[in-house]
Amino acid sequence: MSKPSFANSNIFYTSKKADKTKNTDNSNFQNKNVNEIGYVVFENGASNRGQILYSRLHFLSPIPPKSKLNPRKIQIIHDEQSSSEIKPGKINNSYFSLGVGYSPDFSTVGIGNFIAPGSRWTIIAEYSFLNRFSINTGVVFVSNQYEAYGKDYNAPPKYWKNGIEAEETYGECKMVDIPLNLRYDVLVESRHKLFISGGASTYFLLKEDYYFQYEQDDPDLPDHWGTDKTTVYPFGIVNISVGYQYMFGRKCSLQVEPFIKIPTTGIGWGNVDLHTIGTYLTYKYRIGK
Repeated sequence: MSKPSFANSNIFYTSKKADKTKNTDNSNFQNKNVNEIGYVVFENGASNRGQILYSRLHFLSPIPPKSKLNPRKIQIIHDEQSSSEIKPGKINNSYFSLGVGYSPDFSTVGIGNFIAPGSRWTIIAEYSFLNRFSINTGVVFVSNQYEAYGKDYNAPPKYWKNGIEAEETYGECKMVDIPLNLRYDVLVESRHKLFISGGASTYFLLKEDYYFQYEQDDPDLPDHWGTDKTTVYPFGIVNISVGYQYMFGRKCSLQVEPFIKIPTTGIGWGNVDLHTIGTYLTYKYRIGK
């Protein structure tokens, strides 16, 4: 077998079949007769750490004279198997991730009636497949605040005393949000990803408190209604989001994800048209290889 060499360069060549390291100094790089599988390990590259760059010797090319790589630090190690004995395997691009995140919660009934923010703490599980697709779910613990005006709050008609409806309603709700979303990575470059996501959520309302204000002062009019009874709204919320994810290390990532949640049904005792916006900041950890 012809040993690969580089013009005007001294290269250390080793093989499992050889008893010692041989020094070669040939004028031309020969690779047409190389049939063995090997690896080229740059022990002193630009990153100053070992790195496998090629898996077949016939993909090697001469080192330019001004290259920062030190030819004396290049080690070519041959496998005893021939190329015909090694079959390429399938690359597994599927993996699971777990994550935790937080978002301020801004909710409104109507357009732009935002008040003090609530909060969303989330635990997510995500399965990635087909290079760019992911499906995720989880548990989101929500503390929600909003205001509704006049007819936007639809309490049972018999609740209002003397038919006098509240002019303004202030709501505080504790709930659990169970989302199911499909994500697509629009742009993937090195450590960076841009993505879009869509899906639906199920709301579990655990606690509701509503405070009423009227145009007229009347101590007999009700000023509060509340309940601890759990109410479920299966897939009653549409989720839409875009985001950016940055990988640091081999398994860890941070992502920023602005979102909007659009109801398809009335939410809560007042059957309000509750829209929510926010931005998740999420830390994720990839499980497995």
